[in-house]
Formats: sequence, C-alpha cells, structure tokens
Amino acid sequence: MVEAGAKEVSEKEVFGGIEYAYEHAQKIIKAIDDLAKELKVEKEVYEDEEPAAELIKKVTKLLGAKLTDIIKDSATGEGVDFGEIKAVLVEELKEEDPKMISGTFETVLKKKIKEQILSGKRPDGRKHEEVRAISGQVGVLPRTHGSAIFQRGQTQVLSVTTLGAPSLGQLIESAEGEESKRYMHHYSMPPYATGETGRVGYPSRREIGHGALAERALF
Repeated sequence: MVEAGAKEVSEKEVFGGIEYAYEHAQKIIKAIDDLAKELKVEKEVYEDEEPAAELIKKVTKLLGAKLTDIIKDSATGEGVDFGEIKAVLVEELKEEDPKMISGTFETVLKKKIKEQILSGKRPDGRKHEEVRAISGQVGVLPRTHGSAIFQRGQTQVLSVTTLGAPSLGQLIESAEGEESKRYMHHYSMPPYATGETGRVGYPSRREIGHGALAERALF
C-alpha cells in the first residue's frame, strides 16, 4: 500500500514520484542489507505444521453443511462461538491432538471460504457484484448543529457536526512551524458497537487511524 497527500496532479506525475522514491529507497535498503551481512544476522526459519489430510477429511465431514452457515453467520454479524465449535470437534475426535484440531478447523474454514469466493459467492451469501443495501438520513438528532445516520447492510454510522468560531481552531506546532486546524474529525467505535467487551476511554490506535482516513476522504 502506498499512502500520499497532494493537490490534484496527473497520474503520470504521481507514478514518476513513486519511481523516484523507489530508486532512492534502494540505497537505504542496500545499507540495511550490508549491515545485516556484516553482523551475520541469521533469519529464523518458521516451519508451519500442516494438518494431516485425514484429519481435514474428518473435520470437514463432522461440520458438513454447517460450515456454510458458520461462514455466513460470522460475516453477517449473527455471532458465531468458534470456541464452542472447536470444543465439539475435540469431543468428537478424542483420539486426535486438540491443538491440531483447532488449526485444522481454521484450515477447513479458509478452504471453504475460498471455494465460495471462486464460485462467485461472498461469505455472507451475496454475489460478487451485489452491493449491500445502502440508506442515509439527515437531521436525526434535534439539538445538534448537524447529524446524520448512514447504513450499509448491518454497518451503521451516526455522524454529528458541531460548529465553532474560527478562534476555536486547533493550534498545531510542528517542525514546519505553527498552523491552525479548523476541522477536527473524531472517530469513536466502542467495543459494545460490535457486541464485545473491552476498554472504554481514550481513543485506540484503530480509532485514531480510521478517523484520520475519514478526515482525508473529506479534505
């Protein structure tokens, strides 16, 4: 992924900038590689233990048609207790290593999702070209400067706008000097928004990052 910020320029100029940056980045990469060789740094080799083909067959047979429902429910937000599913598999396959059963379940699940996608069906049952239902409504809160609800499928967003005088702008001090920021975008997604428990307080890294993306999309 390449992230950049600029005024409106042609694709040719953007591509030229990327090529220029790539060319000069090679010098830094070479310096890092040379340092690693000098220090004789050895990369650790990780060997992933592949589940046995026989165990994959057993897990697939036990899950059967439920596998499609599991994928759909997890994609549509209905809620799937993967821990309970794994516990049932462990109980049914007592002769197998419980750790291997857990890994095999993940393998079977990914394989089924891939099969569905290649056959033209998304995990939630929609076709590739089928878009989730989209709706929007403005003025939903009576005592705010502005408000709106946007919904796409089961994803719902409540946006609230608060206006202030120019003097209330945020003063930012950086290496480039002082500047005033007149638009602040606060993104909040507490754990209970997705039916989970967790910390509620100052913004998480995810919230800060998503807020920055939303702000960039608007400005």
